[in-house]
Amino acid sequence: MNKATVLTVAGQLIGVVGLLIQWQAAPQLFGGFPPGIVYVAGAAAIVLLDRRSPWSPASAILLSAFIAIGGLAGGDTSRNLAMGNLELTIGMGVLYAGLALSVIAGVVAIIVGRRGAARQPAPYSRENPRRTITLIAVGGMFLAGISDAAPEGLHWDGPGPVMFLILGLLTLFVPGRHIAMLSALLSAAFIYGAFDNMATDHLTTPTDTVPFVFAYLQLLGYTVATVAAAISCLPSGINVSRQRPPTRSIRSDR
Repeated sequence: MNKATVLTVAGQLIGVVGLLIQWQAAPQLFGGFPPGIVYVAGAAAIVLLDRRSPWSPASAILLSAFIAIGGLAGGDTSRNLAMGNLELTIGMGVLYAGLALSVIAGVVAIIVGRRGAARQPAPYSRENPRRTITLIAVGGMFLAGISDAAPEGLHWDGPGPVMFLILGLLTLFVPGRHIAMLSALLSAAFIYGAFDNMATDHLTTPTDTVPFVFAYLQLLGYTVATVAAAISCLPSGINVSRQRPPTRSIRSDR
């Protein structure tokens, strides 16, 4: 790993510290253990697991941007700052500083890492031995994103639809296994989130056809994406073709 990649991982770990400070300052805001810690620590682990790919910091960049933009757009950041809790404010500052470091260092790491690196095939390419399962994972992400938005007339009211369409595209085009790992992590998290946040009648009232059908399509998409993306991350076996030893001719024995 180059130094910029190390700083990318360090930025994610600083973000974890920031979340821990916030949790200590206002545990009631998280309803238990902060799920963001799992995401941020997971992004750091993904960069390390796929460190041979010069593109691996992209997973940390994507997750950092998702957390930062989601917090600002959703109003959580302004709400927490308005509480006047000094320790909570410090924790938020540490979190955003870590995420910013991770994004900046990640961009540099990709630029530096690509210099002289061996070419990696795009995941959609026929050169990818797990191309089929990768395409299935992408299909699951697209299904989840569209099903999340469709019941409201394709109203993109939350980060889920846009995020999973972006994840699907990145999984297709960005070399390496890191985006697929991130997709598996987030898809699994959204399965839990769907049961926690989705209206109960969407899952239990078949007479309300549109929400009922799309709720289950959404869960199906998350499940397919989780399983298929996880499988696509597994190292592919090396197929060694067995060749017959060359037949020795009579002349070669002379």
